[in-house]
Amino acid sequence: MKLPKTSSIVSIAVLSICGLSLAGPLTPPAGPVTSTFKTLSEVEPRIAINSTNTPGDANNTFIISQSGSYYLTGNMTGEALKNGIRVNASNVTVDLNGYQMSGAATSLDGFALPPGPITVRNGIVRNWTTGVGLRSGSKVIDVTVTGNRSLGISVGNLSEVRGCTATGNTGIGISASNQCIVSGCIVETSTSSGYSIGADSILERCVARSNGGPGISASFRCQVNACTSSLNGSTGISAAQGSSITDCTMIGNTGTGLNAGSSCVLTGCTVQQTTSANPGINAGEYSILNRCVSTGHSGTGVVLAQGCKMTDCVSSNNGSEGFQLTGPGSSLTGCSALLNSGSGFTFTTGQGATFNTCTARGNLGDGFNIAFYVSIIDCNANSNGFDGIRSGQGCIIRGNTCNGNGTDAATGAGIHCTGSDCRVEGNQCNQNDRGIDIDAAGNFFTRNACAGNGVNYDAVAGNVIMVINATTAPAFAGSAGGAAPGSTDPNANFSY
Repeated sequence: MKLPKTSSIVSIAVLSICGLSLAGPLTPPAGPVTSTFKTLSEVEPRIAINSTNTPGDANNTFIISQSGSYYLTGNMTGEALKNGIRVNASNVTVDLNGYQMSGAATSLDGFALPPGPITVRNGIVRNWTTGVGLRSGSKVIDVTVTGNRSLGISVGNLSEVRGCTATGNTGIGISASNQCIVSGCIVETSTSSGYSIGADSILERCVARSNGGPGISASFRCQVNACTSSLNGSTGISAAQGSSITDCTMIGNTGTGLNAGSSCVLTGCTVQQTTSANPGINAGEYSILNRCVSTGHSGTGVVLAQGCKMTDCVSSNNGSEGFQLTGPGSSLTGCSALLNSGSGFTFTTGQGATFNTCTARGNLGDGFNIAFYVSIIDCNANSNGFDGIRSGQGCIIRGNTCNGNGTDAATGAGIHCTGSDCRVEGNQCNQNDRGIDIDAAGNFFTRNACAGNGVNYDAVAGNVIMVINATTAPAFAGSAGGAAPGSTDPNANFSY
């Protein structure tokens, strides 16, 4: 619809009046024009660290006496027998501003221990006794500590250390007390340990390399996540009771690669090339291990105490056993022992363990060397130097495949029973020196099959066993044919 001219004119006039009524005054106030923005010191009041603002005394180069934010204006050089900065107040932030605090040959600590929590950030602290030593509730962020004669960084309970680097310190690189968070840090070439963290602390995305002692030492109930510990003079990662170690890598450490106390949880960890006879992984009692790999060690790949649960782990190319159980009650599921110089799985000193769907292949000793009251179910033992499965008393051996064992001994069996009271059921043994070898009386054998072995069955008297030399069928084609294997007895064992 077309509007009359008079309506359009009125609308324009109304809009013009409304626009004028919303506009501010066009005339500036009297006086000179000044900025309305706040200065940096007004937004965050900061105080320069110098002899005027923070004068020292006979024991300290500088002293901060009040809470607030402080910063360096240039490199700082320490004095003999003095601390660098003493903080006598809590709630203090010291920004090193990218500069260095360099101690003299006989200087004391970079920071004299303050009475309360403070934050130190963004700079380099070198050649003091302790580089940065702070009390509980403190933060150290983006600081490099190097060449200090004792600790690099040391913080009390409930503190945080983030993005820091510690190199060439005589003591521990980074030491954190209980309930601390240490993340994104690097510690190298400390004479002592790389990291030492107290109970209930978190260490994440950190690197420990070429330290004289352990790479990482964690106390009770700690979390160690996505860390790397390599080429250290002792243990790669050591964690006390109740800790969790997740997605960590340990390479070329002199001591045990990963040493976990009781009731720990180890997930997705890789341990390689421990250079001593210590094991790659040593797990305390009742620990849980998932998707871990231990390979290339001089000693045993994995050592488990009693009551451990291990799933989908691999131990390969180690100088001794692949997996060694030292106590009763452990269970292993889906684990593989490959190409180890000793046996693949060993449990000879206790009673009661379970192996399910595990694989032992190419080990120079036995595939499975077990003692008393152990269950081996649905496992594979192939191409091992001695026996595929060697069992003691009271074992259940069911549904396993044992092929090509005895590669080194020339007398290896697929299954070798050396004790009594075992039930051996539904196993397949092919191409071994001996298929099933039975050295003791009082065992029960049912539904096993052996083919292509040097000797399919070798049994002493006194066992419950019936072996049928299976009937072979003539050639046929179509929907019917063949022949019965030679027995309908449900407990028959077969050779073919």
